[in-house]
Amino acid sequence: MMRSTLLPTLSIVMSVAASCIGMTARAASADTVDAEIAELEFQKQQIQNKIDALKKKNEIAEADKIADADLPEYTAAARDAGCAVDDVPCIFRANDLEYQQRLYVRANKLDSFYYLYPQYDGFSAAKGASVSVNGDPEDETLAVTLNGMVSYVFRHEFEADRNEPDDALSIPIMAIAPFVYANGKLQDPQAPSEKSALQVGLDAQLELYGGGLFTTQNFGFSPYWQTDLRGEGSIGGLQFLWEPYKPSIYLGARHNVGSAKLVGFHWRAVGEADLKFVDEAGLSIYSDNTNYAFLGGTVSAHAVLFENMPEVGTALCGRIHLDASYSYFWEADAGKAYDDFEAGVSYDLGADSPHSFACKEKPNPNVAPTTKGVTSISLTYNTGTDKDTLEDRSQYALALRYKF
Repeated sequence: MMRSTLLPTLSIVMSVAASCIGMTARAASADTVDAEIAELEFQKQQIQNKIDALKKKNEIAEADKIADADLPEYTAAARDAGCAVDDVPCIFRANDLEYQQRLYVRANKLDSFYYLYPQYDGFSAAKGASVSVNGDPEDETLAVTLNGMVSYVFRHEFEADRNEPDDALSIPIMAIAPFVYANGKLQDPQAPSEKSALQVGLDAQLELYGGGLFTTQNFGFSPYWQTDLRGEGSIGGLQFLWEPYKPSIYLGARHNVGSAKLVGFHWRAVGEADLKFVDEAGLSIYSDNTNYAFLGGTVSAHAVLFENMPEVGTALCGRIHLDASYSYFWEADAGKAYDDFEAGVSYDLGADSPHSFACKEKPNPNVAPTTKGVTSISLTYNTGTDKDTLEDRSQYALALRYKF
């Protein structure tokens, strides 16, 4: 049953964050934006001048080589300014090897729905995998709770450029990755309340660009096999994801991660269809020999405090994150609705992220900040139904997280 108090709460959180953005992120001067755009045009002109000079010398092959390199002298500011003009998430070209992330350590499928935009946007939204341990020495019990997904992108396809928004629809980028996903609890000794899910499968993501209200949309398709952490279940599945992007309203992505602000904010709206074919339910509340079709989606909001504000000190600069999400699914076969609400706060134990790179002693404004992984500690409240196991829960969790 939908919780009528949760949606207004999430709406208020998003409204307050949006107000902060109006006073902080949008306070970036027009002069700065104009300078970034001018830098982009300067970079384009530099490349074009080289090409023209080579063609005059009849060195056509060398000119084509430079043209195919797709503006290799982009600065971070110029690239982000160009993305802002087109109102699209920034993509890193095939020749930008520094940004071709392959390995991902995230919380779940939605947390990993960023193979196409691995740096600013993907890392900004990610919560990361988590583990927590609790036990009772007197009763000699131990419980380990896991929530995480590891995937490896073995195939990236990048077109040189997106089409103009008025052109026909195109698929400029796509990625394919095998994954392993674990969610649930292991208890020793095993308790009747123990529930868990373990999935292995293939993730395919592609960008649809051009036309319509959203110039950029991402689609995901994941065939998978699910068991549990003790290997007792057997469930086949197909999951479909759809996410629209509109950075100008902070939907899905934003272009101001690198600038100093009190609150950095964006929100997501992800549609989802998840089909499950249950042979053996294992450590879930599914029924044996039953099919399920979940239709719905998730709305979430993410905020980071003191983003790239060195004046607050490295202990606070870009390290505090606030998250809230609400998921609603209708199971078509049984005609039953399920929902889930989660809210949390986390603190980064390291300062090597796009949210805090300006707090380093000598930040380079012309180099996009890369991330080698961030460990954080989080406090999360969750109430609702876990779609992976159909387990109802209402709980607080203190956990150690890692994202890459």
